[in-house]
Amino acid sequence: MAGRTADAPAAPPAALLFATVPDADGGCAALLRLAGQTLAERLVEQLARLGIEHAYVVTRREWERDVAAAVPDAAVSAAGTLSEQLAVAAEIAEGDPGTLVLLAADVAMHGEALAGLLDDPRMGTGALVAREDAAAEAPFGVEIRHMRVIAAESPFHAVTAPTARFLDVLKVGADDRATLAGAARELAGLVAARPDGWDAELERKAAAWDEPARVAAARGDAVALLLVGLTRAGAAVEISRLRELVWARPISEAAAAAVAQRIELTDEDRLRLDSAVKATDGVFTTLFVSPYSRHLARFAARRGLTPNQVTTASMLTGLAAAALFAVGPRWALIAGAVLLQAAFTLDCVDGQLARYTRRFSRFGAWLDSVFDRAKEYAAYGGLAIGASRLGDPVWVLAGAALSLQTVRHVTDFSFAVRRAPDPILQPPLAAVGTPPSAGAAQRSVLNRARRLDAVPVALWAKKLIGFPIGERFAVISLTAALFTPRATFVVVLAWGGLAALYGLAGRVARAVASRGAAPVPERERVLRLYRDDGRLAVALGSVAAPWVRRIPPALLVVAGVVPVLVLIAASGAGASRAGALAALAWMVLLAGASAGASHAGPTAWAAPPAIRLGEYAGLLWLAAIAGAEPAAFAVLGALAFRSYDLIYRPMFQGRTPARWVGAIALGWDIRLVLAGALLAAGALEAGFFAWAAVIGAAFTAEAAMSWRRVGAPPGLMTDDEEDEGP
Repeated sequence: MAGRTADAPAAPPAALLFATVPDADGGCAALLRLAGQTLAERLVEQLARLGIEHAYVVTRREWERDVAAAVPDAAVSAAGTLSEQLAVAAEIAEGDPGTLVLLAADVAMHGEALAGLLDDPRMGTGALVAREDAAAEAPFGVEIRHMRVIAAESPFHAVTAPTARFLDVLKVGADDRATLAGAARELAGLVAARPDGWDAELERKAAAWDEPARVAAARGDAVALLLVGLTRAGAAVEISRLRELVWARPISEAAAAAVAQRIELTDEDRLRLDSAVKATDGVFTTLFVSPYSRHLARFAARRGLTPNQVTTASMLTGLAAAALFAVGPRWALIAGAVLLQAAFTLDCVDGQLARYTRRFSRFGAWLDSVFDRAKEYAAYGGLAIGASRLGDPVWVLAGAALSLQTVRHVTDFSFAVRRAPDPILQPPLAAVGTPPSAGAAQRSVLNRARRLDAVPVALWAKKLIGFPIGERFAVISLTAALFTPRATFVVVLAWGGLAALYGLAGRVARAVASRGAAPVPERERVLRLYRDDGRLAVALGSVAAPWVRRIPPALLVVAGVVPVLVLIAASGAGASRAGALAALAWMVLLAGASAGASHAGPTAWAAPPAIRLGEYAGLLWLAAIAGAEPAAFAVLGALAFRSYDLIYRPMFQGRTPARWVGAIALGWDIRLVLAGALLAAGALEAGFFAWAAVIGAAFTAEAAMSWRRVGAPPGLMTDDEEDEGP
């Protein structure tokens, strides 16, 4: 995704408005008046408030003088035909670099709807869209997948299964302006030549448009055509949703007056605040936190607080909760539970504040993601310390809970690599329709699995089964306050295990359905990064490559991990040291050999989380045999940071951790060998504590230095927990 950096200032943005639509009386619809201003004048002012002061307006020759008088600060040019309008768009797109906004000049909407698209630094190129039932005046649909437009309609182009309506506002990032110019020039020629099927498609659509003015508007929709041009050229066009804000294209003074009344009666700030809350979230967060956390976000915004400041406050509050859990008595558990919920509330507030103020940063997204994990695992550690102080050691359960949640998160992101949008074979611009994409079979399975989402009870049940962060924090707080730390871990492990199995079932079904999808080299590179192989695994993979290249790597890893898990279940801490070391050697041999297999297959995403499961279970098992469970928890916490950093750093910073960190991290294979050597030498407890301190300090210091060098440029801020399950 395109993003501005601190040392690369962006060129000034510009806007291109199309004032080419007639109103009901044959005049220019962009000159209809709304609250004392023409629609075109109002849009130019809204754009100026968002930092877009340079505006071009294309209009018909007979309206040129009137439009120029209405928007004196804009550069007005006349273009009589749709082909000429597209040629003007190509010429402007080839001009100065920078963001270019294209929109119909007769659109009336809340400024916040425009700001949601234009003032969001996360988005390079994007389109304003609405639900199918929320924009009846928008004639053209789009198909959306993974928050991107993959197919779009125009007067001459069709989409088989539109999922939203395009609202004639298109933001084109600097990196896509050349693509836009090329598409505009090609479209100008095609509109003049009218390829086979174009007129038939236009007449088919026109039969569904009732009013002459709307027919004229749809026939000459240059912005919709340019969106088709961008998508078919392969540009990544993201989406900004209208949600509950007002958008309309009035074609008469009466219609404009009605729109003005709707806008006047709507509390725009309230809608903006509501939009700051995630559209989809967990049950606990939606029902018990978001109703009041959004008001805290607005309170923080009015006092000039930044999202990163709130994130830091959330982390400090979470650490205070963990410290209280570590005290042990009932009063401390209750106080810790209250503080943990306060920390989670602040965690919701930081994201809502970022969306409300549109203050996003890559560093903020990384910090929020890492601190979320740190708060949760610190709470596990505090509960384990407190339980030990009261004579009920639960370190194995704490380590298992940390391991399970880390493996679930690695699974989320590893599968997200596999389910990322397949390359879409876009048809030429002359073609009317769009062929099915490579992921059609996978989407068919997914759509069938999600039909129950229309049933509220089923949707809420699905969310609860997924055990998202809000539910986890609620469970930790309630069980710790009312029962014991042991009860907390039992519930977390049971519910988390159910969620893991539920999510795994859905992902396997989707992976099987997408067996025919074309492999993507970049996905294989990312999956190998997530594995965190050391030199031993790389060597084993190189030797075994001729024999295992066609074997699914996940199958080899599972074959190596399952005996370890069986022995852990059968013998636990009573297992012989020789037996444990032999089982782990078998895992290293098979999972290491899997590094030589192709990671382009439909199940390759399962290899990294399976490796994490085997590694963490093995380390905890060896520690239990040596009676050093607290030391194992410390090591697992440091290694969890390594796992998350391998995921979050490329996502939010665009680079991987430094090579010297990888050398210190060793790789999962060498880590297991080192743990086995420490066990054999009788130095596992002291070695684990020292190891945790060294690698934890190194990982944290390198991450801090990395962000200090990079700074905090605008970028992507996502919800880091994937939807789990089918």
